[in-house]
Amino acid sequence: MKTFDYEQVNAVLSPLKAKFEDCAHGEGNQCETLDKHLDCGAQICLEVHAAVAGWARDVFAGRVAFDRQAEGLWRTEVARIYSRARRIWQAGRRAEVPCRDLPGQSRLEAALWHLSYLLEDWVSPKLSVAPSPRATLKLDREESSAIRKQLAELPALPGSAKGAV
Repeated sequence: MKTFDYEQVNAVLSPLKAKFEDCAHGEGNQCETLDKHLDCGAQICLEVHAAVAGWARDVFAGRVAFDRQAEGLWRTEVARIYSRARRIWQAGRRAEVPCRDLPGQSRLEAALWHLSYLLEDWVSPKLSVAPSPRATLKLDREESSAIRKQLAELPALPGSAKGAV
């Protein structure tokens, strides 16, 4: 089983954290630039949320081993990203009256909600053990045909019509 350790968490999150710097540079008037910055922050938050969810699914399915240090880094970095995105959101709140229309503001607010829920209700992922890990079987055509044939030869359940689903 492969691991997803501290370095791998950094490898996933470093480019996303660097995107915040790219978000701050834009062309156009101040409101248009701010809206792009808000939208970019929302996209980063959603990507971070998806990365954490993917890691948790992989731990659950047994594709990666749980690493407590990696989990600690996830939590620390998600909190930092949340804090940074929240400051961007607050700048958007202050600019709502002069700018009037900032669609990125509501997108960032929704993305922040996802991250805050993740942080406040954090559940450490665990490997599925009952009935078994959700491992994907890789069968070739012959193995698959043999299994289908065995299943087709099983007697019908009592009280059910043959061939009924």
